Amino acid sequence: MMQASDYRKAFYDIVKDFRFAILVSQSSGERPHGRPMSIAEISDDGTVYFSTSIESGKVAEIQNDSDVLLTFQSRLQFAILEGVATVSRDRALIARLWKQDWNLWYPGGKDDPSIAIICVTASSGEYWDQSGLNGAKFLFQAVKAVVTGTQPQVSGEQHAKVEL
Repeated sequence: MMQASDYRKAFYDIVKDFRFAILVSQSSGERPHGRPMSIAEISDDGTVYFSTSIESGKVAEIQNDSDVLLTFQSRLQFAILEGVATVSRDRALIARLWKQDWNLWYPGGKDDPSIAIICVTASSGEYWDQSGLNGAKFLFQAVKAVVTGTQPQVSGEQHAKVEL
């Protein structure tokens, strides 16, 4: 049986290789507002970093309501991360995360005055993993369910809600 730490590790193993996520915040009209974001880094403790312009509407949304949702999706793996977002203008953090392709958005480079970092500290998450052996296990359970007229049994390796 999987322990809580196993579920957390499975969650991080899924999200660590994603390059993009959908960041969902609350718009001024109290409606969810999602947008694709390039991930700058996912740290070992689960904090997710994105670059943004300090003038961006998402900065105002986060300052108004810091609860956010991140969604990650590939062909066979899916995850949702709930957390609290903060906006940082820490120059050392910006320099550490800096990527050359950000020059497109920040012509002044890492010293551009408009650059900021959104830091999302995870509180909980949920994942669905149908890759590799998990996919084979699910296929077996799906066939068994069709034959027996029941629903497939999904293991914690394939799907779990996780406190982070």
